[in-house]
Amino acid sequence: MAAYLELTLAAGPQKVPILNGRVSIGRSGSNSIPFPGDLNVSRNHAIIHEMNGQFYLSDLGSRNGTVLNGRPVTAPTLLSDGDLVVVGDHEIIFHNEAERRPETAEEEEQIGEIGDTQCALSVRTITVLVVDVRGYTVLAQQVDESTLSSTFAAFFQESGSLLMDLGCWTQKYIGDAIMAVWLHRGMVPEPAELARVIDGLIKVEDLASKLHTRFPLPYPIRVGAGINTGQASTGNLGSAAVADFTALGDAVNKAFRLETSTRELDADLVIGQQTYGAFVHLPAAARLFVPRMATLKGYAEPEKVFQAHFGNLPQLRHSLKGA
Repeated sequence: MAAYLELTLAAGPQKVPILNGRVSIGRSGSNSIPFPGDLNVSRNHAIIHEMNGQFYLSDLGSRNGTVLNGRPVTAPTLLSDGDLVVVGDHEIIFHNEAERRPETAEEEEQIGEIGDTQCALSVRTITVLVVDVRGYTVLAQQVDESTLSSTFAAFFQESGSLLMDLGCWTQKYIGDAIMAVWLHRGMVPEPAELARVIDGLIKVEDLASKLHTRFPLPYPIRVGAGINTGQASTGNLGSAAVADFTALGDAVNKAFRLETSTRELDADLVIGQQTYGAFVHLPAAARLFVPRMATLKGYAEPEKVFQAHFGNLPQLRHSLKGA
């Protein structure tokens, strides 16, 4: 079995193969994995769906939610070999033999010498882009699980390729949000570096807005975005077997808060003061933003932020590239 699920059913421990790239989980007997009579499990609770050789987990708007490795699933999320899925009180382990590579004795010895965790961090100036899908919960209640999974699998995969082509250092998918990080050579990002960030946002927003023409969705998907620049600890916080390149620090946290503030400010994009300061000397770019005061969750005092609408982004990108 290339990909399968390991769990305990009424008949005892089971290995359930993922046939035809799809497994559904729920209380109804029509599911691939049914939990009849368990009121903690919704009738149609979750689905695991294969897309381009990778497997994604989606919650189907269940009452009690689906948990992956201790975190709630709010959007289709990529699965890795050994991941733990919890539905109600049931633990399900995802296995994908295609991800496994036999190690030589020499490699096993080297891993043992290195240890379980690799921490190689350095302080860098970064710019963080956070793009969040608007109204995902409502959408999940209006389309079937197969459409939902296929739509967001395509969105995340294609967004990832676009961002990598624009020099993104690392990216993560957190619920229904995308976080992308760019590293800068100096303390202050150059206009051309920020142009790539804006270009990434333009392409991801355009991709999202056209998904309804490829998949049977009731309306176009909208997104909101936050961009923040600052210093952060960057490097590999993963294990010796699996690298996890990430950034840690207030600059990252604030990017998420800026994105959240777009709802309060009725804006498509909100950026932080350091990002704005990197091109404030470019009048054609600076005038595309409106200064506002926003209360960011977790911060004691309101902060000055700068908002813009997606329609202004091509002009902003042009100004930055021409600087």
